Amino acid sequence: MSKHLSNSERLRILEGYLSTSFSKYAIQNRYGLSRGPIPSWLRKFSLSDKPQAQDCMKPKRKEESRLSMSE
Repeated sequence: MSKHLSNSERLRILEGYLSTSFSKYAIQNRYGLSRGPIPSWLRKFSLSDKPQAQDCMKPKRKEESRLSMSE
């Protein structure tokens, strides 16, 4: 069953996510949410994701390729 949350509740959950080291997955589990609402809410409220969350999504192979080419 999906939860219908007000914008203030969504913002409170986002504040908890952004101000802690917990992952999106952990926060979604904590509040019994399905997968995906946190990224959607970040876009909806024009908020930036955590730097470490964005960094882990970046491909690391480009840097490795550059290193092997310069050797």
